[in-house]
Amino acid sequence: MKWKDGDRQGMVNTKNKYFTASELKDALKKFKADQDDVSAAGQQKLKNVKDQYRSYDELKDILQQMHVDVETDTEIMQKLLLAYTEEGSSGDMRLHVLTELEYHVHQIDNAQNLIELGGFQLVILALNDSNSDIRAEAARVLGAAVQSNPKVQIEALESGAVPTLIRFVASDSSTAVRKKALYALSTLVRHFPLAQLRFLQQGGLSCLAQLFGDPNATTLRIKAVTLLHDLMVEQINVENLSPDNPTNMEKKKQYEKVPLLQMMVEAGWCQLIPTLLDSPDHDTREKVLRAMITLFTPCHNDYKSTETQQHLSVLRGEYQALVVEEKPEDSGDDYFSLLLSLVDEISTKMS
Repeated sequence: MKWKDGDRQGMVNTKNKYFTASELKDALKKFKADQDDVSAAGQQKLKNVKDQYRSYDELKDILQQMHVDVETDTEIMQKLLLAYTEEGSSGDMRLHVLTELEYHVHQIDNAQNLIELGGFQLVILALNDSNSDIRAEAARVLGAAVQSNPKVQIEALESGAVPTLIRFVASDSSTAVRKKALYALSTLVRHFPLAQLRFLQQGGLSCLAQLFGDPNATTLRIKAVTLLHDLMVEQINVENLSPDNPTNMEKKKQYEKVPLLQMMVEAGWCQLIPTLLDSPDHDTREKVLRAMITLFTPCHNDYKSTETQQHLSVLRGEYQALVVEEKPEDSGDDYFSLLLSLVDEISTKMS
């Protein structure tokens, strides 16, 4: 028995529970024949639908006829450099160029290509521009280009970037320039022992120490301590590398030439770092506590000062109270417990 419900149709075997294979074949033939009988309207409907769309071959021809001008990053940087050096280029235009370059040089290949294009020297020259906005942006480009990019780090070192950046951090009239210069200096010296040695030789530690006497350099002081702590940890990690690997041994030789810890102690950093314990910011306190722990062996006598002990005592009481508040929430965040453990670690070492 045949049945039909709108566009749906089928057959029901009224005599048995199922169709045999031959019965199914016959049914399919009948359905096909029925559809062929009504194909005139169906074919017209199909034609109307097809007329609304282009065929694959038509689309292929159209795409081949189209001329799409796609520029590579290198070509874009070339145009930017031309715009920067064009005679009569305004300060706004040069600032725009540097901003665009900063976006591109985050990619390692682009940063290296910038050297080949001569753009890296342009950035170095821009560091000394009379316009403070351009100086700041040039430092930002430099920091982005050298980050985790050994080839560009070497180029920056050979171009004299280290003493220039140190000078800006210490004495530039613009706070924005000083911040960007410290950022560039940080990315340049990280994981680059030769640049770290140059930083020490050029008075980098004295420069950063001067920030502690500047009432307007709170953020810079924190960033300076963070940088020095990271460099100390970097040296410790290299010291703990397995001696079985020749590459590890070469790294150790390079870092042995960088007397960071010794020069920090001589420059008075054992007294300077604890002064930041009174910061109201927990993140800053964490960085300071970690730096104090890393420096503990050569600095423990300086940590015995009454002022430092008072700061640690205040922090212990504050974090003990915050830990009690932290526990009932059961949020899985034991941040204040971590800070309390850092305070206790220093106190334990002192006892």
